Amino acid sequence: PIGVPANLSPFSGGGLSDPEGIAIDASGNLWIANAGSGTGVSISEFGPSGSPTSGSSGDTGGGLSCPDSVAIDPSGFEWVANCADPGRISKFDSSGNAVSGPSGYTGGGLSGPQSIAVDASGNVWTSNQTNNSISEFNSTGSASSPSTGYTGGGLGSPSGIAIDPAGDIWVANGQNNSLSEFNSGGTAVSGSGGYTGGGLNAPGFVAIDGSGNVWASNTGNSTISEFNSSGTPVSGSGGYESSGLNVPLGIAVDGSGDVWLTNFASGANSITEFVGAAAPVAATPLVNQPFNLSITTTTLPSGQ
Repeated sequence: PIGVPANLSPFSGGGLSDPEGIAIDASGNLWIANAGSGTGVSISEFGPSGSPTSGSSGDTGGGLSCPDSVAIDPSGFEWVANCADPGRISKFDSSGNAVSGPSGYTGGGLSGPQSIAVDASGNVWTSNQTNNSISEFNSTGSASSPSTGYTGGGLGSPSGIAIDPAGDIWVANGQNNSLSEFNSGGTAVSGSGGYTGGGLNAPGFVAIDGSGNVWASNTGNSTISEFNSSGTPVSGSGGYESSGLNVPLGIAVDGSGDVWLTNFASGANSITEFVGAAAPVAATPLVNQPFNLSITTTTLPSGQ
């Protein structure tokens, strides 16, 4: 059944070491960024069945240093945001071989990048927490943003980043309780205070649904918020609530319009599903969960 872990045994191996960001490629392979207090900083690859395909030390090189987030580009390359200041990004091919050099790709205003996303043209975007900016790189790793990054739009301790169907970039600002929007040219669309309301409270990450609505996880009050593509709140002043939410962080929308969240609170080891809350996006392969997780399903009340 949907929402039930396909395998209750944790997957291991492949160089997993303090795993953080995770992404799924078009073939259903899982790619994980390892911060690395154990076997060391690396990225790990698992097949759709949960079997590791990377070696016991993971895939290394390419300038990896405190890898925090990973994204897949349209050509199947893996891009990793390395949060160690001043920051760098790394690129790997679909076999796990480093494409970026030993120092990774730098410049473009990178400064403590927290999250990474790739647009439909293969441009790579990061949110930079240290200098309140976002950076853009082309598919070859050359910086497109200026040395200060793109700024404005209410950025304040930015964390999660996502790209909508129109190519606009959305960022969650944990410090300002706001969302920022930039167009594909890096110009701020949101005002100096960003978009506020809708129950935003220390938002962590963002996801875009099939209608272009923006969903944010609120770590401050364990709720989620929804905004339309114009930046107007859809959720009420308290956000959407569920007893299953416990410091929600990661957020995603699936092909059925269900909104999924990971609960970051110590010992939570759970995910929460809001059934049919959003507009469906292109189908995402269902995969085995890498940890023993309990799953709570919630349906939004009528009219929300």
